[in-house]
Amino acid sequence: MTLRQVGATPNGQTRDFLVGGGIMGALIRSKDWSTTPLGAIETWPQSLRTTVSLCLASNFPIDVIWGPQYTQIYNDGYLPICARKHPQSLGEDFTQTWASAWGILDKAFGGALAGETSFLENQRTFLDRNGYLEETFFTFSLSPIRDESGKVGGLFHPVIETTPQC
Repeated sequence: MTLRQVGATPNGQTRDFLVGGGIMGALIRSKDWSTTPLGAIETWPQSLRTTVSLCLASNFPIDVIWGPQYTQIYNDGYLPICARKHPQSLGEDFTQTWASAWGILDKAFGGALAGETSFLENQRTFLDRNGYLEETFFTFSLSPIRDESGKVGGLFHPVIETTPQC
């Protein structure tokens, strides 16, 4: 079997890391990423490719935030968190999507960008995800993802909504 037969691109990069992943896997595969700050999938660094593969393989709600424009890629589990912000939030700047909660998120986000993992449990936030501000509670982590240079290239953001329990 040649690389061409298993989904290789002209430069030898494959898209096999995007296999599966349900609704979001299909949407990520069909999106023209060259129109986003991440550029064409074939140019993505291995660290991003591996992280997105892990994200898509998980049932747990995960958002991957990558690059200096904080571009988001998330899985099926994260869809209820995005609510009406989906599908626009795919490929969008995380700080733009979640501007209504930025006062809560900014310190944890900055810490993760500096290389420190943040964990917040049952954090009260006010989100505008359905066209109005709603009081919500989330337990989440923001962890740095090191790129090939050893610098923080992005953030790994697993999150679970705990509103019904709070």
